[in-house]
Amino acid sequence: MAPTLNPDGDEQWPDMVLVEKVSYKWLHKYQRGDVAVFWAPDEPRQQLVKRIIALEHDLVWDSEQHKPLKIPQGRCWVEGDNAEASGDSRNMYGPVHLGLLEGRVTHVVWPPWRWGEVARWYPADKLIVEDTGPGQGK
Repeated sequence: MAPTLNPDGDEQWPDMVLVEKVSYKWLHKYQRGDVAVFWAPDEPRQQLVKRIIALEHDLVWDSEQHKPLKIPQGRCWVEGDNAEASGDSRNMYGPVHLGLLEGRVTHVVWPPWRWGEVARWYPADKLIVEDTGPGQGK
């Protein structure tokens, strides 16, 4: 998730993060721009960290297929912040099931000089149409 996490790639001082789980696991409050921890769809024992770009019913630009894609019910689109080095919805998983989401990264807590809040944002050029119909706002 560089440059948001581990921006220098320093393996001696990797970022340790605080993950808030209640809003995801019990309240199902996912938001576009969240940095999410989720179980890898193809490796059930591996957790990944990616940014949520789109939620169910949104229309997102699939840069691998070069066409728009509507996110199915119960799924989200995740991408790493470094497009060239990230295995994510674009090139590995497609839309990820919301049931695989574990929590939202809220803060970097180690190393001390990196302590701070993790920003919630997403690249506006990726999302074509944001669904704001009934049931959205998750």
